[in-house]
Formats: sequence, C-alpha cells, structure tokens
Amino acid sequence: LQPRASVDIVAYPVNAEAPFTFQFAPSVRIFGRNGQSAESLQKLVDENRYELILCGGWSDPQYLQVVRRNPAIPSVLAFDKQWFGSPRDRMAAWYLRFRVTRLFRWAFVPGTEQVEFARRMGFQPGQIKEGVYCCDHGLFEVIYSQRNRTASSKPRQIWFSGRYIEAKCVTEMQHHMAGLLDSELPDWELHCIGTGALFDQRLSHPRIIHHGFVQPEDLPDRLSRGEINILPSRFEPWALSVHEFAS
Repeated sequence: LQPRASVDIVAYPVNAEAPFTFQFAPSVRIFGRNGQSAESLQKLVDENRYELILCGGWSDPQYLQVVRRNPAIPSVLAFDKQWFGSPRDRMAAWYLRFRVTRLFRWAFVPGTEQVEFARRMGFQPGQIKEGVYCCDHGLFEVIYSQRNRTASSKPRQIWFSGRYIEAKCVTEMQHHMAGLLDSELPDWELHCIGTGALFDQRLSHPRIIHHGFVQPEDLPDRLSRGEINILPSRFEPWALSVHEFAS
C-alpha cells in the first residue's frame, strides 16, 4: 500500500476448503459480509469517502447496488470467468453487458480467456487489466534458493497442491499414482497439500503423504525437496499453483 492509503474489505467467511490465516497491515480493516445490509454498506461508503471500489464478481446484488449508488467513485470489477464461446457464455456476456458492465470503469482479470470474456461484456481494451491472481514470488524464490543448496536425495518427491474436490480429479490421481509408485516409481513419493470435501476419502498408501492445508509461510520447509508438480484438474479457472511451482 501507499504510506497514507487505507483499505476496508467487506468479505464473506474464509472458505473451509482453503482456510488461509491472513495477516493484514494496520491500515486494512475487515468487515464480515454476513449480516451487512445494503444500507450498512452504503453507510461505510458515506462515512469513509472511498476513492476506489473493487468488487469481486457480479453475483452479490448488494455489492452491485453500492457501485450503482456511487457512480462518482471509480470502480473495478474483478472476476475469473473464462470465455468458452458456448451459448450460455454468449447469453451471459450479453446480459452482463447491459446490467453490470456499465457500472464499472475497469475489469481486473487473470489472463487471456478472462480478457476475452470482459471484451464480450463490452469492456474496451484500455479498460481491461490483467494480474488479479499472482503468486507470492518472493516466498517461492526462498524455496528455489533452498533447493539449489540441497542435494537431491531419495525418496524423490512429486507434489500436488489443491483442493480435495471432484474438479481437481484428486481421487483418480491418487489411485493412478499408487499403481505407479508400486511399479515404475519405486524411489518416489507423492505429497499432497490441501483439504476439501474429499479429504476424508483420501487414499491410504505408504508413499502418498497427505499434509492437509498448509499456510503459505510454512511451504518452504515442505517443498524444498520437491522435483515434480502435478495438477490433474478437469477444470481450472486459473491454475495459480502452476505459477507457484514454476517459480
């Protein structure tokens, strides 16, 4: 943040499938979304005279109402919806063009497919900004430095990082990897970071290690011996973990 800048965040509870423990600067205040009315949100705006409003997605009508009520405040729409060109996408983009796009000055998106969706919504190229999801490169540089100082040793390690949900194909991955570990990869282990609805159904195998959810600051000690990253998802809005492991 700029030295004299302050930020108020109105947010839903942390997702149980990604239970991050956040640490904020003193200039950041957190307000729980649950229990907030349109009037209480507007009161925040009236009392704090914000210079920018960033809205995470278009699904919360009260967030959109705050933006609509305060057209003089520059507003940003952040989203990760990809453009697939399906009839549903075309109808959604047409609807959003008339109901949502006109409320915002800019769209803030992760990458190419989201840029296309924003364009289809009616945002002009100069209104579309990329970079909404990005890894903490400094943190992963630490891991990279540790790896360079650590000699490779057995067992060698393959790492998966993601939620234990159907879309991540995590159950099938573990069963396929168990077969490989027992046959073609006798000197390897599979290490899995994450939690989710399928965590209680995780595969028990002597060389598949389930770490549960790991806070970012605890990753360097875990990942320093990793050699391969695997992400077998059926669908990924934005594979941030690929950026992290590549870093």
